Amino acid sequence: MERTVDIVILPVEAADPVLVRQAAAEAAGLSPTKVMGHRVLRRSIDARSRQPRMRLRVVVSEGPLEEDAI
Repeated sequence: MERTVDIVILPVEAADPVLVRQAAAEAAGLSPTKVMGHRVLRRSIDARSRQPRMRLRVVVSEGPLEEDAI
């Protein structure tokens, strides 16, 4: 089962795939140990405040991710 979630994290955290997976799993309401696959669909910078943030749209899955048909 795949779920798409939006997360907001620091740029340093966005560079680490393990932290992205953990944050996305938490936002989806899943245990990070159950997430078998994740893919970042969209990445943008939110620099409206003093501390910039990264906004990510991530697909998380409890099983292998289905590849998009080309």
